[in-house]
Amino acid sequence: MRSVEIDYSNPFLKVDEDYILIMPSYDDEITDIISDFIDYEDNLKHLVGVVGSGNINFGKDGYCFNAVEISKKYNKPLIFRFEFTGTDRDVTDFKEEVHKVEVTRATKES
Repeated sequence: MRSVEIDYSNPFLKVDEDYILIMPSYDDEITDIISDFIDYEDNLKHLVGVVGSGNINFGKDGYCFNAVEISKKYNKPLIFRFEFTGTDRDVTDFKEEVHKVEVTRATKES
């Protein structure tokens, strides 16, 4: 899958195609940076859903809290969550979830 990394020092990158945002949960500041990216130009229009990585040791409320917050703020689905960098199984599950999103979107567009 093609990917683009958001530069934290300059998150104002224009995206001209639908995308799924994958974001870590390691500090509160990242939510503001990601919001700057989403709010830039037409980026919100292309946001399909959110995926979060986190640490289960942060507890239920802290696990992937940034992704949960962004999902709610922009009313976009939280598609998937995984711990740390994920496992091989997480990669497989993630691809399945993305495929489901693609199928659902294609069905709605027909």
